[in-house]
Amino acid sequence: MHTFLISLVSFVIALGILVLVHEFGHFLAAKLCGVRVEQFSIGFPPRLFGIKIGDTDYCISATPLGGYVKMTGESMPGENLSLTGADAETVAAQKVDPGALTSHPRWQRIIIGLAGPFANFVLALVLMTGFYMLHNEVPLYEHQPPTLDWVAPGTAAASAGLNAGDTIVNFDGQENPTWEQVGERTGLNLQSEHISHTVPVVVERNGQQVTTNLQLSDGGDQLKTPDFGMDQIGFLPVLDQSAEFIKCEQPRT
Repeated sequence: MHTFLISLVSFVIALGILVLVHEFGHFLAAKLCGVRVEQFSIGFPPRLFGIKIGDTDYCISATPLGGYVKMTGESMPGENLSLTGADAETVAAQKVDPGALTSHPRWQRIIIGLAGPFANFVLALVLMTGFYMLHNEVPLYEHQPPTLDWVAPGTAAASAGLNAGDTIVNFDGQENPTWEQVGERTGLNLQSEHISHTVPVVVERNGQQVTTNLQLSDGGDQLKTPDFGMDQIGFLPVLDQSAEFIKCEQPRT
């Protein structure tokens, strides 16, 4: 029950923010085009409270499942309808009212209609950009020297003679690489048009440097799948179990 209430409140808050931004898009476009906005409401009637500034009533309503912007003339019947009596007088008055929506050209009405979805698009773009600039969580081992924890039998790494405890000090010409750089260089070689590719590798073993060659072959394109991982060539890195992830608070470059 507690989890349900948290989810419900979170849903209402998220929906309220989306609606607020969406309706503000319509509102801003209408104001810029000179359309009179009679009411800006978060939620649907009945009205709970609010404040009127100029021609616009800014209010909070009781039903928290949406919201709306009420513009003068937006509910006017189609322009080609022939009306009589009071309806005809209302339509005629709105046509000459410079603040009515329907007295404005179609291109302005289109902009006002599209401004809501566009505002939501901008919100998503800003939030996701800000999130990835300010917070990024990556595995800690990716930025550490590539020390092998275990080499899987029957893999390319085993065939190259690599052993557990080896530290890669040169991989495909990259001096003192990190695990991230080893992964990048491996990916570049796997994308090569060659059927097979030999990568020179230098490892440090018991205080001595040992040179070998890592043979990357397509093996029926098994290594070129979207789910490719370093373990498929036999690289199993040493992980720091006490701090498996590091939080990067600086913007990505």
